[in-house]
This record gives sequence, structure tokens and C-alpha cells, in this order.
Amino acid sequence: FCRKNNILIKDYPKTHIFNKDDFTIETSHIVLEGNYINLLNLLYHCEQKYKLGKISSAKFYTVVNDNTKTSTLILEVYIQNIKPNE
Repeated sequence: FCRKNNILIKDYPKTHIFNKDDFTIETSHIVLEGNYINLLNLLYHCEQKYKLGKISSAKFYTVVNDNTKTSTLILEVYIQNIKPNE
């Protein structure tokens, strides 16, 4: 999806896992770069089509490159899965 829609994955660190007595929460933090419509379509596909988990946070912001005076749109996404422990 990212290659087809010109979305660059800037950062995809290891998934954070939190264990409690009767459940486990897995949280993934992904940083992406692209245009607004493509990033919004990716959010939709992640939550509705691919069922990767619940999108608990999505933050859009721009970063300006001082050398080239261009701005790029960045999307930070937190996707969570809550699973019962057996």
C-alpha cells in the first residue's frame, strides 16, 4: 500500500507489550510521510480493511526543511491490540 501510494515509512520501532493479570496490550508506533489524502486512506485501510487493531491516536504535522524551505507532512499513528491472557 505504501509503495503504491507514495508513502514513506520513517520509523517503525519494536512493538511495546504491556502485560496485566488477565490481559495484554500491544502498542505499535508508526511514523509516516506523504500527502494528506494518501495518509488518510492508509488510516482507513489499517482500521477497516486490514483490521490491524484499534487506532488509538493519529497526529498530523508538518516539518520544514531549513535548507530547501520545503515542508513535508508527517503522520504518527498508535495502533493497539488488547488480548485476554489464557
